[in-house]
Amino acid sequence: MALVSLIAHPDAPDSRVVVVLIDPTASVEEHAVEHLGSSSYESNDAWYVLQSDAWVERHLEGGCLTLDFVAHPHCLQAFPWQSGPFVSRSIVNPSAIRLLRVVAQVDPIALAQASPETWVVVGASFADAAAALAEGDVDPLVFAPSPKAPQAAP
Repeated sequence: MALVSLIAHPDAPDSRVVVVLIDPTASVEEHAVEHLGSSSYESNDAWYVLQSDAWVERHLEGGCLTLDFVAHPHCLQAFPWQSGPFVSRSIVNPSAIRLLRVVAQVDPIALAQASPETWVVVGASFADAAAALAEGDVDPLVFAPSPKAPQAAP
């Protein structure tokens, strides 16, 4: 089961970043998110998923944060789970498929200080993941926030 935490940004300690800890052996959904890294690009000690391929939609209600990892269907064509459990669609772009939903209780004030990106780290514990990020021993998979909803043709 994926877990969420707000941690100090390694490069900007006064800022926070939303980190999702996944175990790709736990579920097809977590494996799909982790596998999006195979089409990401490396820069500045991180792996970036192109927003044109996939993104994270954040929804905050009270202290309950919902993170929806979504991707366009073309990102799933090479993966064995393309016909798997992915039936839910993006709220922002209905042509995109929701791969994983993670829900967690967060401090809304701390979330307001967080960068708009969402980081994914594969690991067993947040203590280990946070330490590895701080030391530069692991490069996160970085997802952009959701794009604007596509406009209808006039």
